[in-house]
Amino acid sequence: MGQSPKAVGTNAVSPVKSSSRSTAASPANPPPDGSKGAPPGKPQSQSTVASPGNLLSVSANAASPVKSASPSAVASPENLPGSVNQDSRAAVQEGVYVVIGHGPYQHCVLLCGILSTIVALLHVLSDVILVRPVDYWCSPPHDLSALSADAWKNMSIPVEADGTFSKCTMYDPGVADNPEANRSTVPCHGWDYNITDKFESITSRYDLVCDRRYLSNMRAMLPVIIGGILTPLVGFASDRVGRRPVMLMAVFVLSLGAYSNCVAEKITFHILTRILIFVGFNSTFLLTFILLYEVTGNRWRPLYTILHSAVGATMVPPAVGAVSVLQPRWALSQALLLVPTTVLAVWCCFVNESPAWLLDVRGMKQAEAAVLKAAKMNGVDMVKAKALLRTTHRQLRSMDRTPQKSVDVVIVGKYFLQTAKMNRRAASVFLARFTLSAVYFTLVRTQKTTGLYWLTAELFLLIVCFWTACWAMVRYNVRDTLSALLAVVCVFSITEALLISLGLSEAIPFAHLGTKVAVSGAVSVVFCYSAEIFPISIRSAGVSFCHVFNSGGSLAGVFLVALKGQSAGFSLSTFSAVMTALSALAIQWLPEVFVEAPPPPPKAEAMGDEERKEALKKSLASPESQKRRKRRKDGVKSPPKSPT
Repeated sequence: MGQSPKAVGTNAVSPVKSSSRSTAASPANPPPDGSKGAPPGKPQSQSTVASPGNLLSVSANAASPVKSASPSAVASPENLPGSVNQDSRAAVQEGVYVVIGHGPYQHCVLLCGILSTIVALLHVLSDVILVRPVDYWCSPPHDLSALSADAWKNMSIPVEADGTFSKCTMYDPGVADNPEANRSTVPCHGWDYNITDKFESITSRYDLVCDRRYLSNMRAMLPVIIGGILTPLVGFASDRVGRRPVMLMAVFVLSLGAYSNCVAEKITFHILTRILIFVGFNSTFLLTFILLYEVTGNRWRPLYTILHSAVGATMVPPAVGAVSVLQPRWALSQALLLVPTTVLAVWCCFVNESPAWLLDVRGMKQAEAAVLKAAKMNGVDMVKAKALLRTTHRQLRSMDRTPQKSVDVVIVGKYFLQTAKMNRRAASVFLARFTLSAVYFTLVRTQKTTGLYWLTAELFLLIVCFWTACWAMVRYNVRDTLSALLAVVCVFSITEALLISLGLSEAIPFAHLGTKVAVSGAVSVVFCYSAEIFPISIRSAGVSFCHVFNSGGSLAGVFLVALKGQSAGFSLSTFSAVMTALSALAIQWLPEVFVEAPPPPPKAEAMGDEERKEALKKSLASPESQKRRKRRKDGVKSPPKSPT
């Protein structure tokens, strides 16, 4: 990799010209009269360029073979390794990631995010386990309860035109004195079910049949609608109050709803608890995603954000399908939901506030404690970290004290241009989220690939899909990876629609499985863009507003299946093909997001931007962590050489 890594995300700092030409000499900026001049054929640079590879300028008294002749290179807090010598708050915030480092702190937040995804998908797909298909008929009155089911049906249940017993009507009276007497039909007063315990299925537990079937649709749609409406409010609160307190409140609501749902005896209370569950896991999922994004540096951010949802999307759907085949009892099914929810609630208590949000909203004084705590957890030298934080604090105060003498027309025009660009990119993400949500949740709920062999194949293909997506993000960029996944979804959707129209039912499950796997990968990758397009001050509100389109897409898929009935498969495949093609075109508005690759070994004569950044990270490593690594390295004994 001969050139420095490309820009990472839209929040990367754009090139800015330095207002001073007395930049301290360093290998990247050699002095005009020094021994290291500009390469032949290239003009001598007189400005400092801010880019993701040059966010942190290392001063001349860092490990550099070239000595500066400039008096500005005198060691001072402002010239400490890693200090940001630019009038940009975004550059200062990026410098915080170097102070924090990368290690157990990010791993803790990543594990919390993975747990939130697992819990969210478990509650979304819980109906696959809890709503079992049951046969039902009118229950006999109390005085005829001694009759067997077959005798009761033959005497008192009308026969439909197709030869089956009616499910919603019965004769009145139940037993006729004269077999030839005409009896009227009346609606059922209750129902019996072909299940040992009627409380094992939600359908029989709350009698969601016949004239009460609308309650089944209400319990499925009302939590999604209310959850989609309330989630943006949670995002706004998170931008004002903080990520952590709102996340703790959300996981408390989730736990309250989950435990209350286990003992709900009435359908109204059951629907209320499901609303609490949906609001809780939606908010917890989004806030853990935002926290993970804001505590991870550019190098690991795209990969960590895709792992946030990829692990749960790989594990949960096949696991839920396998459990549904076993048909566990109600108590065991609820335990499968409550145990991960409880673990998530406990784990959220160990997650700290976002240092980047504190720095942007609350200021350096409140951010300092969070930054130092994260740095200590990652093994960063606290003396150097505190010195760099003091320098960053002075830079922020100097920016705040800078008077705004006049309104620059160029700055105002640039602001509106960036706002219009952000709105256009947000619209493309909204369309992609709507489309993928509609296709994903509909495919997961309408299983066409049942059985342990299909579930094993699905698990294997999901692992391959996510591994390939991570490789493509590193090898190419995030936008090209998302475009390729959307193209694969479109191809599989067209194939499934053709197979349905031709009546090739044996081949349909293969196309269905391919579509579901590709959509799962695309859903995880599109999350990487959700936080890229919004600045930190409104990031939580923007990402949570994206979730409104997630909820809308899920409802659109449900309505599409409900309205089309038997032809729902063809309609869904056609919808998926058209909408994914439009989404693939729309995301071309998005910026190219590259995963920052590790730099090559530095050369003594000229260290580049990334080499200086790596040198800074190594210099911030605490002596204790260096000693531990040295002891581990020395513990591996080399095999003795055989005598010759």
